[in-house]
Amino acid sequence: MNKSLYDGASYPSHRNTYKIYAFNVNSYSAKTCNKKLFNYCNRFYKNDYDAYVNGCSLIFGVSGNTYKNGNILSIKQKVTGSSWWSYKACNVNKKTGKEVTNESLFKMYGYTRKSFYNALKNKQISKTKSLIKQGSYLQQDANEMLAYAKSSESRKGLQVYIDSSGKLCAVAKINTKVAADIYEYIFKFSK
Repeated sequence: MNKSLYDGASYPSHRNTYKIYAFNVNSYSAKTCNKKLFNYCNRFYKNDYDAYVNGCSLIFGVSGNTYKNGNILSIKQKVTGSSWWSYKACNVNKKTGKEVTNESLFKMYGYTRKSFYNALKNKQISKTKSLIKQGSYLQQDANEMLAYAKSSESRKGLQVYIDSSGKLCAVAKINTKVAADIYEYIFKFSK
């Protein structure tokens, strides 16, 4: 893996540089993953440029992490805004050069797709209950937050990767009823 820089277009007297990580593996799958990571960040960058022209900026930062666990290389990109953040993750097997699917990662950690989604849903419900306990939510809001955690919508577009400690990480959504409402959280799983 190596770091790849993307220089944003110059605004009048302003230049943003976003650091986008890329796989340094010579394979079609790795190139496809690199393109996914670039397009993910570029989408936010284009929206940020439009907002900047209108007098404000949406992006506070673009950051990333790279991880190596055995033959699995993982990249997690993060874009942060004023009251939101978003993640994109990709995984490549450095030996075969192929992209590692979520289902393959689930299997490595002893889960089927269904059992992993159930375990993740339980973590989302637990996190939501914790947030409700810490805040002063109306009962209706608390019910909506829990209903969202239980819904498949909160796991749509699931991003999965393995971090440096060897934990399987899943980026899933929580409804907080605060500011941006829906936030992405990282839930960790051990073997």
